[in-house]
Amino acid sequence: MTSNKKIWSKTLLSSYNYLGRLCESIDKIIEKTAVNSYYCFSFQNSENSIENISKKIINFSNRKIDYINLKVIIEKALKSIPKISAKLLILKFIQKLSIERACELLNITLRSSYRRLNNALDEFCASLTTFGFTIEKLEVNYSTDPFISSIFKLIKNNNYLIEEKAEVITKDCVFNRYLNELMANVI
Repeated sequence: MTSNKKIWSKTLLSSYNYLGRLCESIDKIIEKTAVNSYYCFSFQNSENSIENISKKIINFSNRKIDYINLKVIIEKALKSIPKISAKLLILKFIQKLSIERACELLNITLRSSYRRLNNALDEFCASLTTFGFTIEKLEVNYSTDPFISSIFKLIKNNNYLIEEKAEVITKDCVFNRYLNELMANVI
C-alpha cells in the first residue's frame, strides 16, 4: 500500500471524533445565519441578499452532509474488517491511546502490534475502496476541506507522532481554528 493511502486512512480515523461536533456546529451556524439575515438585509448590500444567504446555508448544509457521509463510511469500513484490526485502529486513532496501552488492552505483544497496525490500516483502506472511497475520490472530495486537509498535513508531516498528548492538542487546535473560520462566515 502506498504511504498516501495510509495517510488518508489515518486522517479519516483521526478526524472521526470531530465529525459529529462539526455537524452540530454547522447546525448552529446555519441557524445564526438565517436569524441574522433578518436583521442584516439591505437593498444596497448585495452581500446580504437572499440569494447569497441561501448559497451560504446550502454550502454549510452540503459540508454537513459530507461530514455525515464520511462518518458513516468510516463506521462501515471498521465494521467490515476483522474485529481485532478494528479494535486496534479505534484504540490508536479514535481513542488516541498509546500503542503500548492498546497492546495491553488487546492482549497482544508490542512487537506484533506494529505489524498488526500496518495490516489493519491496509484492511481499512481496502474496505474504503470496496465502498467506493478510493484514494483519488478522497483527494477530490476532501483535500480542499480545511479541517480534513489540516489533519492530513499534520499526519503527512508526522507532527502527530512526536508525542501522544501533542497529537490531541494539535488536533484540538486544528478543530478550534476551523470552527473559528466557519463562524467568520456567519453574517
